[in-house]
Amino acid sequence: MNGRRTIGFLLLIGLVLWGCSGVHPTSNAVWIAQPEFSEVDNRLYSARIAPQKGESPYFSFFLLTLTNKSSVDLVVDWNASQYLFNGKPQGVMVFEGIDPEAVKNAMVPLDTVAPGASFSL
Repeated sequence: MNGRRTIGFLLLIGLVLWGCSGVHPTSNAVWIAQPEFSEVDNRLYSARIAPQKGESPYFSFFLLTLTNKSSVDLVVDWNASQYLFNGKPQGVMVFEGIDPEAVKNAMVPLDTVAPGASFSL
């Protein structure tokens, strides 16, 4: 796995999340995302991240889809990820089902995307 590809991908996700971050609104505020999603597409992978509201009036989570277009496994190291808020790192990206102790100890399992496969969360 090329370390530069992994770092570049993680930085990209951090920048996208930074662009969609903000303070929780009051109940009468309306949140919209423009663009509705951010996407990167190159010869190695395509990545799409979109803010989601769920049942909230504000964006409360993101939907990430990653497609490996290369001929080798693409490994995502969540322990090396960064969530940016107002342009400043706030910690690693955490998803539903990840043990908080694993985050605290930087032992979040790697995710591997096989060649030609897609990964969503």
